[in-house]
Amino acid sequence: MKKTNAMRLAVIGAVVVAVGAGAVVMALRDKGSETETAAEDEGDVNPLTGIVLEEGESLPDRPIMVSTDNDSYLSQPQSGISLADILIEVPIEGGGSRYEPIYYSNIDELELVGAIRSTRPYMLDIAREYNAVFVHNGQSPQAIDYFEESGVDRVSAFEYYAAFHNESDKNGRLPGNQYSTGEDILSAMSELGYTGKKEVRTFPWLEEGEKVAGNDATEITVNYADGADNTFVYDPETKLYTRYVRGQELVDDNNGQVFTCANILVQKVPFNLYPNEDERLQIDMYAGGEAVMFTQGKVVEGTWEREDKDSPTIFRDKDGNEFKMTPGVTAIELIDTTVEFDY
Repeated sequence: MKKTNAMRLAVIGAVVVAVGAGAVVMALRDKGSETETAAEDEGDVNPLTGIVLEEGESLPDRPIMVSTDNDSYLSQPQSGISLADILIEVPIEGGGSRYEPIYYSNIDELELVGAIRSTRPYMLDIAREYNAVFVHNGQSPQAIDYFEESGVDRVSAFEYYAAFHNESDKNGRLPGNQYSTGEDILSAMSELGYTGKKEVRTFPWLEEGEKVAGNDATEITVNYADGADNTFVYDPETKLYTRYVRGQELVDDNNGQVFTCANILVQKVPFNLYPNEDERLQIDMYAGGEAVMFTQGKVVEGTWEREDKDSPTIFRDKDGNEFKMTPGVTAIELIDTTVEFDY
Protein backbone atom coordinates (compact mmCIF):
# COMPACT_ATOMS: atom_id res chain seq x y z
CA MET A 1 0.00 0.00 0.00
CA LYS A 2 1.21 3.46 -0.78
CA LYS A 3 0.64 6.40 1.53
CA THR A 4 1.02 10.08 0.75
CA ASN A 5 -0.23 13.42 1.97
CA ALA A 6 -2.18 15.50 -0.53
CA MET A 7 -2.49 19.18 -1.53
CA ARG A 8 -5.70 21.09 -1.66
CA LEU A 9 -7.89 21.69 -4.75
CA ALA A 10 -8.32 21.45 -8.38
CA VAL A 11 -10.66 20.08 -11.00
CA ILE A 12 -11.31 17.37 -13.37
CA GLY A 13 -10.32 16.91 -16.80
CA ALA A 14 -9.74 15.95 -20.39
CA VAL A 15 -10.43 17.19 -23.85
CA VAL A 16 -13.32 19.55 -24.80
CA VAL A 17 -15.75 17.99 -27.25
CA ALA A 18 -18.91 19.00 -28.99
CA VAL A 19 -21.85 16.87 -27.88
CA GLY A 20 -22.69 15.30 -31.26
CA ALA A 21 -24.77 16.91 -33.98
CA GLY A 22 -28.42 16.01 -33.75
CA ALA A 23 -30.17 14.67 -30.71
CA VAL A 24 -27.88 13.55 -27.93
CA VAL A 25 -29.71 10.87 -26.09
CA MET A 26 -30.16 10.05 -22.46
CA ALA A 27 -27.83 7.49 -20.88
CA LEU A 28 -29.14 4.11 -19.84
CA ARG A 29 -27.25 3.77 -16.58
CA ASP A 30 -26.84 0.30 -15.17
CA LYS A 31 -24.34 0.80 -12.37
CA GLY A 32 -24.25 -2.90 -11.57
CA SER A 33 -23.05 -4.11 -14.94
CA GLU A 34 -20.50 -3.30 -17.61
CA THR A 35 -21.52 -0.62 -20.09
CA GLU A 36 -20.83 -0.18 -23.76
CA THR A 37 -18.10 2.17 -24.85
CA ALA A 38 -18.56 5.10 -27.16
CA ALA A 39 -17.80 4.19 -30.74
CA GLU A 40 -18.85 6.34 -33.68
CA ASP A 41 -20.91 3.56 -35.20
CA GLU A 42 -22.76 2.82 -31.95
CA GLY A 43 -24.57 6.13 -31.69
CA ASP A 44 -24.39 9.10 -29.34
CA VAL A 45 -23.00 8.93 -25.83
CA ASN A 46 -23.17 10.85 -22.59
CA PRO A 47 -19.87 12.80 -22.73
CA LEU A 48 -19.51 12.69 -18.93
CA THR A 49 -19.81 8.91 -18.61
CA GLY A 50 -18.89 7.49 -22.01
CA ILE A 51 -22.08 5.40 -21.91
CA VAL A 52 -23.95 4.78 -25.15
CA LEU A 53 -27.33 6.49 -25.09
CA GLU A 54 -30.67 4.91 -25.80
CA GLU A 55 -32.26 5.75 -29.09
CA GLY A 56 -35.12 8.20 -28.76
CA GLU A 57 -34.07 9.78 -25.46
CA SER A 58 -32.35 13.14 -25.07
CA LEU A 59 -30.05 14.96 -22.72
CA PRO A 60 -31.01 18.45 -21.53
CA ASP A 61 -29.25 21.43 -23.06
CA ARG A 62 -26.61 21.55 -20.31
CA PRO A 63 -25.47 19.75 -17.18
CA ILE A 64 -26.14 21.16 -13.74
CA MET A 65 -23.81 21.22 -10.74
CA VAL A 66 -25.37 21.43 -7.29
CA SER A 67 -23.40 22.56 -4.25
CA THR A 68 -24.43 19.90 -1.74
CA ASP A 69 -23.93 19.74 2.02
CA ASN A 70 -21.29 17.38 3.35
CA ASP A 71 -19.69 19.27 6.22
CA SER A 72 -21.81 17.92 9.06
CA TYR A 73 -22.42 14.53 10.65
CA LEU A 74 -26.09 15.36 10.09
CA SER A 75 -25.75 15.92 6.35
CA GLN A 76 -26.22 12.34 5.26
CA PRO A 77 -27.96 10.82 3.52
CA GLN A 78 -27.96 13.44 0.78
CA SER A 79 -30.79 13.53 -1.74
CA GLY A 80 -30.08 12.79 -5.42
CA ILE A 81 -26.49 11.63 -4.96
CA SER A 82 -27.02 8.28 -6.72
CA LEU A 83 -27.98 9.98 -10.01
CA ALA A 84 -24.79 12.03 -10.39
CA ASP A 85 -22.75 11.42 -13.55
CA ILE A 86 -19.71 12.83 -11.73
CA LEU A 87 -19.45 13.26 -7.96
CA ILE A 88 -16.80 15.80 -7.00
CA GLU A 89 -15.67 16.31 -3.42
CA VAL A 90 -13.87 19.57 -2.58
CA PRO A 91 -12.30 20.89 0.62
CA ILE A 92 -13.82 23.81 2.49
CA GLU A 93 -12.77 25.88 5.46
CA GLY A 94 -12.53 24.16 8.82
CA GLY A 95 -11.09 20.95 7.40
CA GLY A 96 -14.37 19.69 6.00
CA SER A 97 -15.55 18.98 2.48
CA ARG A 98 -18.52 19.56 0.22
CA TYR A 99 -20.01 17.52 -2.61
CA GLU A 100 -20.37 19.10 -6.05
CA PRO A 101 -22.34 16.48 -8.04
CA ILE A 102 -22.75 17.05 -11.77
CA TYR A 103 -26.01 15.80 -13.28
CA TYR A 104 -26.61 15.44 -17.01
CA SER A 105 -28.35 12.21 -17.96
CA ASN A 106 -30.81 12.12 -15.06
CA ILE A 107 -31.79 15.70 -14.22
CA ASP A 108 -35.48 15.05 -14.87
CA GLU A 109 -35.35 12.08 -12.44
CA LEU A 110 -34.21 14.22 -9.51
CA GLU A 111 -37.27 14.15 -7.30
CA LEU A 112 -35.25 15.94 -4.62
CA VAL A 113 -31.68 17.28 -4.60
CA GLY A 114 -29.74 18.70 -1.67
CA ALA A 115 -29.37 19.95 0.93
CA ILE A 116 -28.08 22.82 -1.22
CA ARG A 117 -25.28 24.95 0.21
CA SER A 118 -23.17 27.96 -0.66
CA THR A 119 -20.38 28.45 -3.20
CA ARG A 120 -16.71 29.45 -3.30
CA PRO A 121 -14.71 30.78 -6.31
CA TYR A 122 -13.04 27.42 -7.02
CA MET A 123 -16.43 25.72 -7.24
CA LEU A 124 -17.38 28.22 -9.93
CA ASP A 125 -14.17 27.33 -11.78
CA ILE A 126 -15.26 23.69 -11.79
CA ALA A 127 -18.75 24.51 -13.10
CA ARG A 128 -17.22 26.62 -15.91
CA GLU A 129 -15.17 23.65 -17.08
CA TYR A 130 -18.32 21.61 -17.74
CA ASN A 131 -20.48 24.48 -19.07
CA ALA A 132 -22.74 23.53 -16.18
CA VAL A 133 -25.45 25.71 -14.66
CA PHE A 134 -24.45 26.06 -11.01
CA VAL A 135 -27.13 25.70 -8.32
CA HIS A 136 -26.32 27.13 -4.89
CA ASN A 137 -27.74 28.61 -1.71
CA GLY A 138 -25.45 31.40 -0.53
CA GLN A 139 -21.89 32.43 -1.34
CA SER A 140 -18.66 33.57 0.26
CA PRO A 141 -17.64 37.24 -0.05
CA GLN A 142 -14.93 36.18 -2.49
CA ALA A 143 -17.49 34.33 -4.64
CA ILE A 144 -19.65 37.46 -4.88
CA ASP A 145 -16.65 39.37 -6.24
CA TYR A 146 -15.93 36.53 -8.68
CA PHE A 147 -19.41 35.93 -10.12
CA GLU A 148 -19.07 38.20 -13.15
CA GLU A 149 -15.49 37.21 -13.95
CA SER A 150 -16.28 33.50 -13.70
CA GLY A 151 -18.90 33.71 -16.45
CA VAL A 152 -20.89 30.91 -14.81
CA ASP A 153 -24.68 30.79 -15.21
CA ARG A 154 -26.22 30.33 -11.77
CA VAL A 155 -29.50 29.42 -10.12
CA SER A 156 -29.14 31.06 -6.70
CA ALA A 157 -31.55 30.81 -3.79
CA PHE A 158 -30.80 34.46 -3.04
CA GLU A 159 -31.80 35.58 -6.52
CA TYR A 160 -34.31 32.98 -7.75
CA TYR A 161 -35.91 31.39 -4.70
CA ALA A 162 -38.79 29.94 -6.75
CA ALA A 163 -36.56 26.97 -7.59
CA PHE A 164 -35.92 26.15 -3.91
CA HIS A 165 -37.96 24.98 -0.96
CA ASN A 166 -37.61 23.94 2.66
CA GLU A 167 -38.10 20.27 3.54
CA SER A 168 -40.23 20.22 6.68
CA ASP A 169 -39.27 16.68 7.71
CA LYS A 170 -35.58 17.69 7.64
CA ASN A 171 -35.98 20.92 9.64
CA GLY A 172 -33.07 21.40 12.00
CA ARG A 173 -31.13 18.53 10.48
CA LEU A 174 -29.07 20.42 7.93
CA PRO A 175 -27.60 23.91 7.80
CA GLY A 176 -29.61 25.95 5.33
CA ASN A 177 -32.09 23.13 4.74
CA GLN A 178 -32.78 24.17 1.15
CA TYR A 179 -33.67 21.63 -1.55
CA SER A 180 -34.81 21.64 -5.14
CA THR A 181 -35.99 19.19 -7.79
CA GLY A 182 -34.79 18.46 -11.31
CA GLU A 183 -38.04 19.83 -12.69
CA ASP A 184 -37.71 23.11 -10.77
CA ILE A 185 -34.08 23.55 -11.82
CA LEU A 186 -34.88 22.95 -15.49
CA SER A 187 -37.76 25.41 -15.22
CA ALA A 188 -35.45 28.01 -13.66
CA MET A 189 -32.89 27.47 -16.43
CA SER A 190 -35.59 28.18 -18.99
CA GLU A 191 -36.87 31.27 -17.13
CA LEU A 192 -33.32 32.64 -16.76
CA GLY A 193 -32.45 32.03 -20.41
CA TYR A 194 -29.87 29.29 -19.81
CA THR A 195 -30.97 27.39 -22.88
CA GLY A 196 -29.34 26.19 -26.08
CA LYS A 197 -26.90 23.32 -26.43
CA LYS A 198 -23.38 23.99 -25.20
CA GLU A 199 -20.24 21.96 -25.66
CA VAL A 200 -19.67 19.59 -22.75
CA ARG A 201 -16.19 18.28 -22.05
CA THR A 202 -15.51 14.59 -22.05
CA PHE A 203 -12.76 12.15 -21.13
CA PRO A 204 -10.85 9.46 -23.03
CA TRP A 205 -12.69 6.16 -22.54
CA LEU A 206 -11.46 2.58 -22.57
CA GLU A 207 -12.90 0.37 -25.29
CA GLU A 208 -14.94 -2.66 -24.28
CA GLY A 209 -12.54 -5.36 -23.08
CA GLU A 210 -9.58 -2.97 -22.95
CA LYS A 211 -7.51 -3.39 -19.78
CA VAL A 212 -5.61 -0.87 -17.69
CA ALA A 213 -1.93 -1.45 -16.99
CA GLY A 214 -1.17 -0.64 -13.38
CA ASN A 215 -0.64 -2.03 -9.91
CA ASP A 216 -3.56 -3.47 -7.96
CA ALA A 217 -5.39 -1.01 -5.70
CA THR A 218 -8.74 -2.24 -4.42
CA GLU A 219 -9.20 0.01 -1.38
CA ILE A 220 -8.71 3.77 -1.40
CA THR A 221 -9.12 6.15 1.52
CA VAL A 222 -9.42 9.94 1.33
CA ASN A 223 -9.72 11.37 4.82
CA TYR A 224 -10.42 15.08 5.19
CA ALA A 225 -9.41 16.75 8.43
CA ASP A 226 -12.95 16.63 9.83
CA GLY A 227 -12.69 12.83 10.04
CA ALA A 228 -15.17 11.87 7.33
CA ASP A 229 -13.08 8.77 6.47
CA ASN A 230 -14.04 8.25 2.83
CA THR A 231 -13.27 4.72 1.68
CA PHE A 232 -13.76 3.24 -1.80
CA VAL A 233 -13.81 -0.56 -2.05
CA TYR A 234 -13.53 -2.28 -5.43
CA ASP A 235 -15.74 -5.23 -6.39
CA PRO A 236 -14.17 -7.30 -9.21
CA GLU A 237 -17.55 -8.84 -10.03
CA THR A 238 -19.32 -5.55 -10.81
CA LYS A 239 -16.08 -3.68 -11.67
CA LEU A 240 -17.36 -0.85 -9.47
CA TYR A 241 -16.16 0.96 -6.35
CA THR A 242 -18.59 1.28 -3.45
CA ARG A 243 -18.21 4.46 -1.40
CA TYR A 244 -18.23 4.37 2.40
CA VAL A 245 -18.31 7.38 4.72
CA ARG A 246 -17.39 6.82 8.37
CA GLY A 247 -17.74 3.10 7.79
CA GLN A 248 -21.25 3.31 6.33
CA GLU A 249 -22.29 3.00 2.69
CA LEU A 250 -23.08 6.36 1.10
CA VAL A 251 -26.76 6.14 0.17
CA ASP A 252 -29.24 8.39 -1.57
CA ASP A 253 -32.04 9.59 0.71
CA ASN A 254 -34.43 9.56 -2.26
CA ASN A 255 -34.19 5.87 -3.07
CA GLY A 256 -31.79 4.18 -0.66
CA GLN A 257 -29.42 3.39 -3.54
CA VAL A 258 -25.75 3.04 -2.63
CA PHE A 259 -23.32 5.28 -4.49
CA THR A 260 -20.95 3.34 -6.74
CA CYS A 261 -18.58 4.48 -9.45
CA ALA A 262 -16.39 3.02 -12.19
CA ASN A 263 -13.52 5.51 -11.75
CA ILE A 264 -11.85 7.64 -9.09
CA LEU A 265 -9.64 10.63 -9.87
CA VAL A 266 -7.62 12.11 -7.03
CA GLN A 267 -6.44 15.63 -7.83
CA LYS A 268 -3.85 17.24 -5.59
CA VAL A 269 -3.97 21.02 -5.48
CA PRO A 270 -2.14 23.95 -3.89
CA PHE A 271 -4.02 26.34 -1.65
CA ASN A 272 -3.63 29.20 0.78
CA LEU A 273 -5.91 31.49 2.78
CA TYR A 274 -7.28 34.77 1.49
CA PRO A 275 -5.61 37.84 2.99
CA ASN A 276 -7.19 38.89 6.30
CA GLU A 277 -9.13 35.62 6.45
CA ASP A 278 -8.70 32.97 9.12
CA GLU A 279 -10.31 30.14 7.16
CA ARG A 280 -11.43 30.95 3.60
CA LEU A 281 -9.50 28.81 1.16
CA GLN A 282 -8.01 30.27 -1.99
CA ILE A 283 -7.54 27.33 -4.35
CA ASP A 284 -5.76 27.53 -7.67
CA MET A 285 -7.63 25.37 -10.19
CA TYR A 286 -5.05 26.06 -12.93
CA ALA A 287 -1.74 25.42 -11.18
CA GLY A 288 -1.40 21.77 -12.16
CA GLY A 289 0.00 19.05 -9.96
CA GLU A 290 -0.08 15.37 -9.12
CA ALA A 291 -3.04 13.15 -9.98
CA VAL A 292 -3.93 9.51 -9.42
CA MET A 293 -6.51 7.44 -11.31
CA PHE A 294 -8.22 4.28 -10.06
CA THR A 295 -10.18 2.08 -12.44
CA GLN A 296 -10.69 -1.68 -12.89
CA GLY A 297 -9.04 -2.22 -9.49
CA LYS A 298 -5.78 -0.67 -10.78
CA VAL A 299 -3.91 2.52 -9.96
CA VAL A 300 -2.19 4.85 -12.44
CA GLU A 301 -0.13 7.80 -11.18
CA GLY A 302 0.36 10.99 -13.13
CA THR A 303 -0.37 14.71 -13.30
CA TRP A 304 -3.14 17.19 -14.08
CA GLU A 305 -3.08 20.50 -15.93
CA ARG A 306 -5.57 23.16 -17.01
CA GLU A 307 -4.79 26.11 -19.25
CA ASP A 308 -7.62 28.53 -18.38
CA LYS A 309 -11.26 28.64 -17.33
CA ASP A 310 -12.44 27.76 -20.84
CA SER A 311 -10.21 24.68 -20.97
CA PRO A 312 -10.77 21.21 -19.53
CA THR A 313 -8.53 19.70 -16.90
CA ILE A 314 -6.27 17.14 -18.56
CA PHE A 315 -5.07 14.09 -16.61
CA ARG A 316 -1.95 12.31 -17.86
CA ASP A 317 0.13 9.33 -16.82
CA LYS A 318 3.87 9.58 -16.23
CA ASP A 319 4.53 8.93 -19.92
CA GLY A 320 2.40 11.92 -20.91
CA ASN A 321 -0.58 9.90 -22.17
CA GLU A 322 -4.06 10.96 -21.08
CA PHE A 323 -5.74 8.74 -18.53
CA LYS A 324 -8.31 6.46 -20.16
CA MET A 325 -11.23 5.62 -17.92
CA THR A 326 -13.90 2.92 -17.79
CA PRO A 327 -17.29 4.16 -19.06
CA GLY A 328 -19.50 4.91 -16.08
CA VAL A 329 -19.76 7.23 -13.10
CA THR A 330 -16.59 8.99 -11.87
CA ALA A 331 -15.76 10.26 -8.39
CA ILE A 332 -13.28 13.15 -8.25
CA GLU A 333 -11.48 13.94 -5.00
CA LEU A 334 -9.77 17.32 -4.65
CA ILE A 335 -7.29 17.13 -1.80
CA ASP A 336 -4.78 19.33 0.02
CA THR A 337 -2.00 18.78 2.51
CA THR A 338 -4.46 18.33 5.40
CA VAL A 339 -6.03 15.30 3.70
CA GLU A 340 -4.71 11.79 4.30
CA PHE A 341 -4.71 9.77 1.10
CA ASP A 342 -3.96 6.02 1.09
CA TYR A 343 -4.27 3.11 -1.27
